[in-house]
Formats: sequence, structure tokens, C-alpha cells
Amino acid sequence: MKVFVLEDSPQRQAWFKKIFAKDKLCLFDNVEKAKEFLGKTRNIDIMFLDHDLDRQIFVDSMEANTGYQLAKFIRESQRNYPLIVVHSRNDLGANLMIDELNDQESTTILKKIPFPQLKSMSREFFELYLPEGVM
Repeated sequence: MKVFVLEDSPQRQAWFKKIFAKDKLCLFDNVEKAKEFLGKTRNIDIMFLDHDLDRQIFVDSMEANTGYQLAKFIRESQRNYPLIVVHSRNDLGANLMIDELNDQESTTILKKIPFPQLKSMSREFFELYLPEGVM
């Protein structure tokens, strides 16, 4: 399974590395680098997106290095991914990301799960949301 993560916290990055140790993990803490990667790669099974980056909290979505800016890039590039999980604790930012990604024609499953709840979930939990044949 190919897992894409946008997250700046070293502790949270460590959690993703542990949970998805058997998988190909693509980990980013910078939106521009993430955009570059996504511009070249299409086959991602699960995406985990944080809103607040640069070790800041409750960041304005219009700032360049936020998950919202990556969500906007994903929508504008009309990419479809099987599952996108927005895991930010910034509720306003997370809701803006979900609104940006919510496309009637997309087959992407969108979930908003703040990281404290995400920590209690296993890799197998996320597999349940993937369409048959993915992985």
C-alpha cells in the first residue's frame, strides 16, 4: 500500500512510520515539496493531511505552507485518490480542506479524524475504506 502523509510533528511522523511500517510511506512536512511529488506520482492509496505546518497551530489557511493549499492543489489538478484523511486538530482549517476536496464527481472517500482519535486506530481500520483491488 502506498501512503502519503503531510505532517510536520516528529512525534506524529513517528506514529505514521510505526503504523505503516509494512507499506511505502511518502512523508512530507512542506506543501511545495508535496506538490512536486504529487505532480509526478498518481498511484497513492491513502493520504493523511494535516492543516497546520511549520510547528504552528491554528494557522490561517491562506498561508502558503498549509494543508489547505495542498487540498486546493489536489482539487485543481483533478486528482482522485481512494481515501483522504484530514487529521488536523484545527477544526476550521480541517473543515475548509474537506470543503475544498469535496467534489460531487470524485470517487475519493473523505474522512476528518483529528489526530488524537487517529492515534487509536490501526492500519487495518483504514484498509476497510479502500475500494476492492486497492493495495
